[in-house]
Amino acid sequence: MNILLIYGDEPGTSGRYLKNSLSKKHNVITCGPNTKTGKPQDIKTSQNIIDIESIIKKIKPQQKPDLVLQIDSPFRLYLRNLSNVKAKTVLFWTDVTIKLPVFRHYAKCFDYLLVPSESLVPIVTDATLKNIFVLHFAVDPQVHKDYHLPRKIDVGFVGHLSTFYNPKRTFYLEYLASKIPLTVKTETYENEMSNFYSQCKIVFNLSVTPGINMRTFEALACGTLLVQNASCTDIPNHFINGQDLVLYRSPKEAVDLIRYYLAHPKERERIARAGQKKALKNHIYQKRAEQFIKIIRKSPPQREPNAKIKKSFGKTLFMSNLTLKTRAYNFPKPIIARIIPHQLHPLMVYLIKQIETFQFRWTIPFWYIALFVLRLKNKMVNRPKIL
Repeated sequence: MNILLIYGDEPGTSGRYLKNSLSKKHNVITCGPNTKTGKPQDIKTSQNIIDIESIIKKIKPQQKPDLVLQIDSPFRLYLRNLSNVKAKTVLFWTDVTIKLPVFRHYAKCFDYLLVPSESLVPIVTDATLKNIFVLHFAVDPQVHKDYHLPRKIDVGFVGHLSTFYNPKRTFYLEYLASKIPLTVKTETYENEMSNFYSQCKIVFNLSVTPGINMRTFEALACGTLLVQNASCTDIPNHFINGQDLVLYRSPKEAVDLIRYYLAHPKERERIARAGQKKALKNHIYQKRAEQFIKIIRKSPPQREPNAKIKKSFGKTLFMSNLTLKTRAYNFPKPIIARIIPHQLHPLMVYLIKQIETFQFRWTIPFWYIALFVLRLKNKMVNRPKIL
């Protein structure tokens, strides 16, 4: 199968792993921006709005795509003229909660929609989207593996730290650091990340959404005990608490569990081995690639009428604050964009985004306060050790 993959290549992203897996059995041509840390694209574009028809014209006849797959990325890439494409079109929407105000319109331009967890299906269904399938994150056994290093780090965490966007995670990390030895690494990906996990006795995880994030699978594959938040409701569908990993329901319980398993190495290692075995058996990207192709071959596409796709694309551009750059494209603007002065569009978009993501953000003020109180109590000491 010929696949045209639209994505932004960056280290440690699901797009890179899925691309590598699909390339083993299919002809994959990539399109997107070239970055300092990413791999070169077959077709480079520096624009936010990509005319998919012009991209396909650049491809040799024998390599014309049977499938156009776009994977959500930080680069704000939007494909115009999807309704004119003969190939099947798929959007893999990986960051549902944050990008809901934009992608609930953009996803309507595609024949298929993929999301990375079961818990996200009701959210996108409520946004009147259809032909929805689940494709979980996974691991690459060549990258995510146990390097068999001395496990000299008691508790580790790898990830981005943002008090502004994710005060809950910052609170948990600082609370843990005030009670137990905790080492945090940022800007650490792929083999370097696996090397770090291979030195950890325990890896801490706090998934922002009820879905399983990449860290869950990656930590397990490296043979470390994973201590994961129980509010991640998708976990029981794939792993067993106390057998493959350990779930906590509060900061105090997380500390208690970590202390217990640090003091009981045989139990810790038994659970870690079981979790690793299950992750490497059931959750690798090669299987995800095969599952993806099976979905496309067995499930008929559901394409919206051309007029509806253009209308949805117009709303996408408005909610992305890209309307200034698209006046020549003649896409229908939503009513609100026609009645409100253009200078007020960014403010209006901001307000709409706050309203539409309120269900995911309403607890944030609580965590700001909790973090402030914790820092006063600790007098700004016992912060996580960041490498």
